[in-house]
Amino acid sequence: MPIWKLKDTSFVDNHDLALKLLLANRDVENIEEFEKYTDLSDTQIKEFLGLEFTKSVLLGVKLIKNAILKDLPIVIHGDYDADGVTSTALLWQAIFEGLGYKNVYPYIPSRFDEGYGLSFESLESIKEKYFKDNKGLLITVDCGITAVEQVESAIKIGITVLITDHHQKAKQVPNADVLVWTDKLCGVGITYFLVKKLLKKSDFGLDLVAIGTVADLQPLTNINRVLVKKGLEVLNQGKRPGIKQLLKVVGFEKSVKAKDIAWIIAPRINAIGRLESALDALRLLCTKDLVLAMQYAQKLDNLNKERQEKTNQMIKLAEEQVTDDLISFISGENFHEGIVGLVAGRLTQKYYKPAIVMQIEKNIAKGSARSIPEINIIELLREFEDDFIKLGGHTAAAGFSIDLEKLDSLKSNINRSLQKINNGELFKSKIDVEFQIKLATFDEKLFNIVELLEPYGISNQSPLFLLKNLRVVDFKQIGRDSSHLSLNLTDGDIFIRGIAFGMAKFADNLNHDDRLDVVCSIIKNEWNGAINYEFQVKDLKHSDN
Repeated sequence: MPIWKLKDTSFVDNHDLALKLLLANRDVENIEEFEKYTDLSDTQIKEFLGLEFTKSVLLGVKLIKNAILKDLPIVIHGDYDADGVTSTALLWQAIFEGLGYKNVYPYIPSRFDEGYGLSFESLESIKEKYFKDNKGLLITVDCGITAVEQVESAIKIGITVLITDHHQKAKQVPNADVLVWTDKLCGVGITYFLVKKLLKKSDFGLDLVAIGTVADLQPLTNINRVLVKKGLEVLNQGKRPGIKQLLKVVGFEKSVKAKDIAWIIAPRINAIGRLESALDALRLLCTKDLVLAMQYAQKLDNLNKERQEKTNQMIKLAEEQVTDDLISFISGENFHEGIVGLVAGRLTQKYYKPAIVMQIEKNIAKGSARSIPEINIIELLREFEDDFIKLGGHTAAAGFSIDLEKLDSLKSNINRSLQKINNGELFKSKIDVEFQIKLATFDEKLFNIVELLEPYGISNQSPLFLLKNLRVVDFKQIGRDSSHLSLNLTDGDIFIRGIAFGMAKFADNLNHDDRLDVVCSIIKNEWNGAINYEFQVKDLKHSDN
C-alpha cells in the first residue's frame, strides 16, 4: 500500500485556511505570488532564467536575422517526440509565416535510421538537401547539447549552428556559434522565448508551447505554469485546424485542460514518431487545411491504437524479466525501439523503481530509462558516462546506446550506487496529500479554489485531500466489467457520493457501517441539470478508530 504523506497536518474546516495551505504547500504565501510571472516581462524572464539565457536568446535572434538578410537557407532540426515536433513547428511558423521568409525548412530525424538528436546521418541528409554549397544556418530545437562532434563537423565546413536545448549537459558541450540552454524550460519553452524576441509578439504559438511543455513532463510552476495556462487559453479558441480535428476524431468536446494534453493530444503526437516518421505530426500542427488536418488526425489516432497494442504485448514480455534488483534491466532482440520508453515508464510506475528497457541489435543495446521522483536518472547514468556510446536525457527519463558487452558491469555499478542511497523508504510509492479536511468544507467553494490553481501537472499536482472516519452508507460495483466501486459515505451530518476507479475488489472486505479513510480529489458531477460535488478516490483504507 502506498505511503500517505500529509503536506500539512492541519484539520481544515474553512475555505480561507484551505486556500492558504494549498498555496503554502506550493511554497507561496498568497495568490499574487502564485501568479507572479503572468506578464512574462523581460525583467521576470531575466530573474527566472538568468542573464546568460537572455543574452543567448538575443544572439540567437541575431543569427536568424543575419541569415535572412543574406538569403541563406535555414534548417530547423527538431526531434520526433511532442516537445521536439512542437518546437520545430513553432520556430518554422515564426520564420516562414511570422517573418514571411520562405527559405526555411523543418527537419525531423528518423528514430530508426538516424537516431535521437543531431547525428552525422541527419547532418549529412541536411547538407545534401539544403546546404549544397555548405552555407546556411542550422538550428537545433529540443536537441543538440550532446552533439559535440557533429557541431564541430558542421562549423568546419562553413555552416552556422544555433543550438537550443534543455537536456542535461555532458562533460563537454558543443562549440556552436550560439548556444541557448536552460533546464528550467523544455525545448518548446526555449523556442517560445526565441520566437518572442524574433517576432516581438508574446502570444505567437502559445498553444504549441502548452502541448510540448505538458508532454515533456515539465514542472508546472513559475513560468512553465504561466506558459501552459496562457497556451490552454489559445488552444481552446480552436484556431489550429490540426488540433481541432484531432479532438474531433477522438470525440472530445469539452474545454481542454493540461490533463487532456497529457492523456489525449500528446500520446497521439508521440505515437507516430515511435512507429514511423513524425513528419505527419508536424504537418498536423502546421496545416491550415481542415481536410488535410482530418487525414493527419485520423492517421495519428490509428497509429496510437497500434502503439497501445504493441506496448501491451511488450509489457507482458518485459515483466518476465523483472527481478528484485533496485533497478529493472530489461532487454530483447524483438523489442520495438520506439516502444521501449513507454514500457520502462509502465514498469517504473508498477514496481516503483527505475527501469531500463533495451532493444538489442548487432551487439548494441538501444535503451530508454525512466525513474521515480526520488532518483535523478540522468545523474545516475552519467556516473558511468564513459561506458556509453551515446547518452542524453533529464531527471525523469534518459536514452542511450551501449555496447552489449558492457551491460553486466553497468547493471552492477548502478545497483551498487542505488544500494548506497537506499534508506528503506526510497522504493516505496508515496501519495502526497494536502491536508485532512472536514466534509462540510468539501463543497463548491473548495472546488472553485482548486480550479483557481490550475493548470495542474508535475510539481503542481491536482490536490488530494484526506477524509477520515467516514461511515459507509452503501456501496456497489459499477462499470461495464464491474471494475469500479461507487461509494456513499457520511460523517453523521453530511452525505457524499464518490467513485473509486479500478478498486471494485475492495468491496470484498467492505460492509455497511464500516469506517473508511479516503484520499481523494474533488470533482463536479453534472447530470440532468443537477450539480453535485463528489469525491474521486486515489486510495482508501479502513479507519484505525
